[in-house]
Amino acid sequence: MDEAAKRDLGRTEQEVVFQVTRSYYEALLAARQLDVAEDGSKTAQAIVERSQGRFESGLVVESDLLTAKVRLASRQQELIRARNNQALALAQLNAAMGLPIDSLFDLTQPLSEPKLAPLVLQDLESLALTSRPDLKRITAEQGAQRETVSMAKSAFGPQLNALAKRLNSKL
Repeated sequence: MDEAAKRDLGRTEQEVVFQVTRSYYEALLAARQLDVAEDGSKTAQAIVERSQGRFESGLVVESDLLTAKVRLASRQQELIRARNNQALALAQLNAAMGLPIDSLFDLTQPLSEPKLAPLVLQDLESLALTSRPDLKRITAEQGAQRETVSMAKSAFGPQLNALAKRLNSKL
C-alpha cells in the first residue's frame, strides 16, 4: 500500500503542474482578449465621434449615429466581459498556485503556439503505460490486494493440529 500511496502522490503532483500551466495560459489568453476588446472599444468610440461630426454637418442621418452608438455600447460590454474574464483567470491561477486570490503579478510569457515534434501513437502509448503514476498506483494496489486475498485464503485451508501426550511409563 505504501507503493500505491507514492504513486498517487506522483499523480497528484502531475495534476497540480497541469492545473497551474493551464491556468497560466488561460490568464495569458484573457490578457490578449482584453487588449482586443480595448482596441475594439477605442475604434467604436472614434467611429461615434466621426459619426457625430458628420451628423452635425448634415452628411448622415441620425440612424447612422445611433447605429454607431449601439456598436460602441456593444464593444464596451465586451470590454467589461474581458476585464472580468481576466480577473477570473488570474484568480484561478493564484488558486492553482496556492496563493491568495487577490495576489497581483505580471505575466511575462508571450502567448504563442508551441512547436511540437511529430509523435508516434505507439510510442506515446508505451510511454504512458510505463510512466504514468496513476497506472503504477493501480498496479501496486492490485499487488497489495492479491497479497490480502492470499492471506485470507490461507485462513480457510486445511489445518493440521497435533497433540502429544507424554506417558510416564514405569518399567
